Amino acid sequence: MQKFRDFFREDPDAITVDWIVLTASLVGLAVVVAASFQAGSDGLAAQLLQQIAPADGY
Repeated sequence: MQKFRDFFREDPDAITVDWIVLTASLVGLAVVVAASFQAGSDGLAAQLLQQIAPADGY
């Protein structure tokens, strides 16, 4: 286990890998948040349409 830690402490490419993993995690989180907002807004739009449709008289 010590060799594994030493490798990541001494290898400058490990920092690049860390940034790639961090960035990919943030992008994944943003996708999840955007999907949840979309699901919520779709439900809100459907409820709004139900309220407006009877007012139109159609």
